Amino acid sequence: MKKTLISLIFLFLFSTLTIPIASSINVSPLELSITMDESFIQGNSSKKITVRNSYDQPYNVTWYIDNPTPISSMRENKTYMPDLSWIVVEPKWVVIPPDKSEDFYIHLDIPETNENTDKNWETWVVFKGGEQEYGQGLFNFEYAVRVYIDTPQINISNEPVKQTDDLLIPIILVIVTAIAIVIIGYFVFKKKKS
Repeated sequence: MKKTLISLIFLFLFSTLTIPIASSINVSPLELSITMDESFIQGNSSKKITVRNSYDQPYNVTWYIDNPTPISSMRENKTYMPDLSWIVVEPKWVVIPPDKSEDFYIHLDIPETNENTDKNWETWVVFKGGEQEYGQGLFNFEYAVRVYIDTPQINISNEPVKQTDDLLIPIILVIVTAIAIVIIGYFVFKKKKS
């Protein structure tokens, strides 16, 4: 009986200490899309994520980039971004005063190669309490923002298009056939002449 009472008191304290902290930090939007139509975006994508601190103390926020886990949580028709270093959020960390918000901007540095064209990636920007002098309360909550990145459907001019390789065989066949027709025609014409 005594253990049950202690467990209930601990559960009550746990819920009253953590709920106000969790509900005092808001991240928006919860998902956003970056679509590149004609060229790759290098640098600031102009897409931002706003973190608001409604808590009564300053809150230190930082972020990290992650792939959706588990993979079943990934949106349909999306794939992993092959290199998470291609996406960075600025600033790296910031202390948000009470009742204030801070904007974080997404920067991209995706190599402009044919392998990276016509891709539909999903990655997560995960915000969490930082490790500076400002406390985060008893627990450190994390907030994931889904970021969808659609790369352009273009061919990079300094790389050969795969389709030109596919045309090589028919071109060779046409040339060989033309040479064979000329040779056969020559012998037929020579035979008729003699």
